Amino acid sequence: MRNVAFIGFMGAGKSYYSFKIGKKLHFAVMDTDQAIVRAQGKTVAEIFAEQGEAHFRALERELLLSLQKRRRLVLSLGGGTLLQEGNAELIKPNFGVVLLDTPFETCLERVRRNTRRPLAVQSTDEQLYEMYCDRRQKYLALADTVVRTDRAEEQVIAQICAFMRKSR
Repeated sequence: MRNVAFIGFMGAGKSYYSFKIGKKLHFAVMDTDQAIVRAQGKTVAEIFAEQGEAHFRALERELLLSLQKRRRLVLSLGGGTLLQEGNAELIKPNFGVVLLDTPFETCLERVRRNTRRPLAVQSTDEQLYEMYCDRRQKYLALADTVVRTDRAEEQVIAQICAFMRKSR
């Protein structure tokens, strides 16, 4: 079975479904944001504030490069990871890319409860909606499959597992 990487907007459920799929299939699970936080000893917000978004994106790229030989991995990518030039080329050969397609209102509700997201904290609802619409088109272009998350959890998990079985 092929590795899988989840993409989607902030609050789409990438970390949540990564954990669920990893547990179900006995795959290792990695959240890129959490891996960077552990390695740097700083929150994403602190990295953004102290060293800037460009530095954070460089750390993401280094992490993606280090994953090229990994197998049996479920990867939760930060919302902007595959929007950075060259990152899709690092992911696509080794991972099936699943877009978790979540309605904007659901994402907004989730991100407004979480003050650790620098782009969400710095943006108005209107700016986030514009970002959501722009990114969604890019996510659709990058995804190998699209999974709507406004259904029962069991249906979402079943669709992801079916995709992974097909994309060996």
